[in-house]
Amino acid sequence: MRILIAIATFALGALTAMTAAAQDRVKIGMPMTTMNDAFWVDYVDFAKSAAEAYGYELVVTDAQSREDKQLSDIESLINAGVKGVILTPLSEPLGIQAIELLDKAGVPVVVTDTYPGIEVGAVPNYLAFIKLDDETAGYNVGKHLIENDGVKKIVGIGGVPGISTSEARNDGLKKAVAEHEGVQLLDLQYTDWTLARGQTVMEDFLTRFDDIEGVWGAGSDPLLGAVVAMENSGRADKIRLAGIDITEAALDALADGNLSMLAGGHWVMGGYGITIIHDYLNGHKTDEPVYEMSLYYLTKDGIDDYRAKIIEPLSAGQSLVDWQAISKTTDPSVNHADVFQVIKP
Repeated sequence: MRILIAIATFALGALTAMTAAAQDRVKIGMPMTTMNDAFWVDYVDFAKSAAEAYGYELVVTDAQSREDKQLSDIESLINAGVKGVILTPLSEPLGIQAIELLDKAGVPVVVTDTYPGIEVGAVPNYLAFIKLDDETAGYNVGKHLIENDGVKKIVGIGGVPGISTSEARNDGLKKAVAEHEGVQLLDLQYTDWTLARGQTVMEDFLTRFDDIEGVWGAGSDPLLGAVVAMENSGRADKIRLAGIDITEAALDALADGNLSMLAGGHWVMGGYGITIIHDYLNGHKTDEPVYEMSLYYLTKDGIDDYRAKIIEPLSAGQSLVDWQAISKTTDPSVNHADVFQVIKP
């Protein structure tokens, strides 16, 4: 009996110590716009591997695409004592408000993906902006449809009106169309990045246009909604599709032949943001105010390699990066501009 009591006491003490250690870990906040999107799930999974490697607790919230909730989430993170925040704002006005709020609280922030309406350095605690080269991505997807798939009449499945990511991708598509004589952009509509809206918009396009040859997608979820609409109409085998964001469901559609090309890999942004916060907290400033990611372009013949080397390890929680090797805290000579890159298989 004494032995059992001793073992129980030891186990309880070990559990208490482990709980205390977890509570002692520095917290970094990630107030997400939504977690109802496969891209953002991959983004968070990658960021978790960075936080774990550096010894932080990553606190993730879900604004459910509501600006008021994202701001409330940020206030809650400040009150919870986070020492840094990785922010993707739902809009520019919210971005400005959030950054000023965090700066006033003395919490360093790295912004990813969406321009927040304020330049890096405008307030002391706004450290860096990590973004995608959205216009080039939109252009290359449009160019692929035109030059590789031979389409001349295109409809666009857009994202959210007014935000930098959506508008720059749209500009890229329009540039690709303008450069090719005889190619028409029949229409472009916004979908709020959702599959349901993508399906609704595509159903409208199919009703209004009987000569659609190609569908360009600003994001994979709404593009998959377009696939559903096309299958329901019996026109799936007559129209080519390509878009941005490589997700598991989009890979399935690419493998099935519903899509001809995907562009992506920019889910790395959140993890690199944590590296910037980590180095800043340890006395090392990042090298550049803005980092711009170039995308990886994937066609059907590269799917197996991408799944094996990227999707499966990421889903299993395996690290795809040697986080210590890209940190200035480990090696002050590291240049973030050299190591912050999209991961390719």
